[in-house]
Amino acid sequence: MEHVVLSSGSGFDFDDWISSYDGYSNGFTAFEKVCFHFGCPNEVLQEALERFAMLFMEKNVEDVCNDKAILKRETRRINSELDPKDEFAKEMYLVKSLINPQHQYSRFSAGNIETLELSPERNNIDVGSKLFEFFKTKYLPEKAVLVVISPTDLKTLETWVAPFAQTLSQTKPSSGEAKRVFPRLTLSNGKLSSVCMLRQNPIGTRQYPSDSYETLSIYFGLSLDYSDQNAVTGTQLGFALSQMFGRRGPGSLYKLLQQRKWSPIGSKGVPSISFPVDVSGFQLMKFQLFLTQDGFANRSSVIAAVYDAIRSFEASSVSKSNFEVNRKLVAQYLRIGQLYGWLLAPRPPDAVELAFDAQVYGVSGQKGVGGNNWYRLPLPQNAVAVANLQKSLSDTLRLMNDPFQSIAVVTASPQSITALRTKSFDDNLPLLPLSKWNIEPVTGAKYAFDDMFRLSGRLKEWILARSMEDELQPPSLNPLIPQFFRPARTPKKIDEIYQYPSVLQSDGGYWAVLGVASVTEKKNLLPLPLTAPEPNCRCAFVLQLLSKRPARAKTLQAAHAELWKTTLELELADLAELGSPASLAYEISFNKYGMRICFLGLSQNIGPYARRVVRKVVDHQTKLLEGPQKLPRSLVDASINSVKQSRQLSSRRKIESIAIMRDTSATEAAVEAIAFFKSCRGGVCYSQGDLLPQETRGLLIDLRTILEPVLGKGTGTGVGLPAIDDIQYRANWVPRSASSCSIAGAKLISDACGRIPR
Repeated sequence: MEHVVLSSGSGFDFDDWISSYDGYSNGFTAFEKVCFHFGCPNEVLQEALERFAMLFMEKNVEDVCNDKAILKRETRRINSELDPKDEFAKEMYLVKSLINPQHQYSRFSAGNIETLELSPERNNIDVGSKLFEFFKTKYLPEKAVLVVISPTDLKTLETWVAPFAQTLSQTKPSSGEAKRVFPRLTLSNGKLSSVCMLRQNPIGTRQYPSDSYETLSIYFGLSLDYSDQNAVTGTQLGFALSQMFGRRGPGSLYKLLQQRKWSPIGSKGVPSISFPVDVSGFQLMKFQLFLTQDGFANRSSVIAAVYDAIRSFEASSVSKSNFEVNRKLVAQYLRIGQLYGWLLAPRPPDAVELAFDAQVYGVSGQKGVGGNNWYRLPLPQNAVAVANLQKSLSDTLRLMNDPFQSIAVVTASPQSITALRTKSFDDNLPLLPLSKWNIEPVTGAKYAFDDMFRLSGRLKEWILARSMEDELQPPSLNPLIPQFFRPARTPKKIDEIYQYPSVLQSDGGYWAVLGVASVTEKKNLLPLPLTAPEPNCRCAFVLQLLSKRPARAKTLQAAHAELWKTTLELELADLAELGSPASLAYEISFNKYGMRICFLGLSQNIGPYARRVVRKVVDHQTKLLEGPQKLPRSLVDASINSVKQSRQLSSRRKIESIAIMRDTSATEAAVEAIAFFKSCRGGVCYSQGDLLPQETRGLLIDLRTILEPVLGKGTGTGVGLPAIDDIQYRANWVPRSASSCSIAGAKLISDACGRIPR
């Protein structure tokens, strides 16, 4: 139907016309929605709207439906859209072939020459009349949303969209729709569905970085009903589950899989939740993990760990055996969503996203897309919504805990299959010859039934995760996430009495505030991650410790200092992951003035976070001296990689530094750090964003107090004082996951992360 509509231009091709003005147009069909969209210069928008409206005139659509030549042409275009080599399409149709054949999702959804032309001819079906009947019953004005984004004034735009009043079906809509009930997704014969799907191309020959890993996808069928105004949506449920399963700190599934080297390092190793199908009454929820070759070889154990993670939520529930998630924790997940999907979102929704969302949330009203409200998730202070989401989470976790309610698909490249011969951890894994693999009829995907759940019934596998060095733990409240997000503040006149630099009275060194840039100022200070254009509570604080040592450091000293910094980042890893959902990050770097420590966060939590980080900096040297002398190989390699990427070092100095790093002990790294801090003679700072002058000054005083025990004694700087411009170079924030597109569940709520596939 989408192709037919785009062909009903009454003698002209809309795409060719708009392309001549450097515009574009396209359409896409989801399971229960279809979206047509275009963009063009504002000068031709009026004519474009008129021509676009003609595509939806009932008479024009009827003419196309009766034109066999056009139908034949569009059928072949549709036939060419199904790419049998596409991994997503192969997995989708494989899942369709495994589910209950009575379920609507099991049907072929794309269409091809066989289903749209040959089969109808054999059965005397008039495709054109069926299409036009579909248009009259489904393309109703009452169910359509038109979104126009333009700098033109509203009154003029209302005139320009007037032609749409005569478009779409003129048939009166039927009264109401019956509540839809879908059958069970999985087969009810008690047989577990788990298959291994052969990847057509080997690892390393694919287009995207994720193609270097195998994927484990576990599918669950949900039945959320959206007819109720207070209904929980897949977006809300999926984001909360993403926060629960996507944690990276101690006791998380991510940490457990990293320890076994079963998942890749970084964001690729974080479990993700998505919804290939999300309609009222039926949602297909996909839990996905990327696996290394070791992870693929131990896929049964990976699944056991996933189910152990699910069971950890049961053990921590308010009421045993019902997976009741703490209500305060649910409210905190909603605050994280509000922070990353609304307050800090880098850009507003575009026309496609507004039109798509309007079908779910409506246009007007408190939850509609037409108001200045956050509609994708309820606000955490909405007690009813929090209770509804809490119940939905409980129901979903109970369903996920039953392996008979899921379908598991793991991809297998030729390398991974061959590597099975050398893996001995799970000696029960079958090595299936390719001749025994089945073929899915639509895409030709090769697959084999692989009982990845076969060990899940054994106690030793269910407690696999418990035998790890760091056992799985349920999520808990994050103390760094504020109870509410206050609006951006403007400094009062009393705050403006400071003259910069504002020097602190001190008996030890030179301490001063170099400047404060409020949210209303346009000063170009430290480059920060892109956020929403409206003022918000985001802020940054920069502390520069003053020392001559880095500028005068010899190769040996610089190499030891770089290793110390890498060990410190490892020590701060858990704190960094704790701060990530709260929009907190840090960066530590050496420069010719000493050492710069940057903090990124919100005005409500940047102070506590900075104090925690600096306390760990102060204590780190002692831990290095008391711990093992040999540094881990992975840590040394990370430092070497940092040296290799440096643009400031010559090739000769890089070679010398790498050689030194390979033989450096923990004591040598600690001694260099102690020497650096003893050489410091004070510090300066500046802040920007929603951090007031007195708060900036107070934080500097606190950090000075924490640092005093390790810093050198005496007065005077001993080093030239930097201006703000000297220390405002770009920061490499740690962790990188503290961004709008890296937070767990980001694609479900943030427009900047490609939330709606086009």
